Amino acid sequence: MEIANKSRPATISGQSGYIALLAVVAIGAASLIIAKNITFLGLSFVEIGMNKSYGYRAELAAESCVEEALGRIRAGRGIDGGIQLEFAASNCSVSAVKNGENWDIAVRGIASEYSKSITLTVELNNKLTIKRWEE
Repeated sequence: MEIANKSRPATISGQSGYIALLAVVAIGAASLIIAKNITFLGLSFVEIGMNKSYGYRAELAAESCVEEALGRIRAGRGIDGGIQLEFAASNCSVSAVKNGENWDIAVRGIASEYSKSITLTVELNNKLTIKRWEE
């Protein structure tokens, strides 16, 4: 009695499902990696924009305090005890010392963890003159 060989011959068609599954998994993994990188890149741009925004707010706060200090000096009110101003997302402080006709003024604006410092010297005779400005 003869036994027929019932083993299947090795064909590519028998492996096609496995290869297709591997291709789908590889394409899916690559797509996920690309999507993750695009998301992190987008978040980096948002963070850079927020950093610029906070820096700009700190600068605006410092310049606002300078204007307040100059206005008080022009009006003859002085800056005894300094100035503290609060804004929506920032604040600033001023300290000043009068030396004869000159005022030495130090200003610091703060927004989040960012700060901007300005020091200036002004002279008040008949008019207000800024003699020195350093940022």
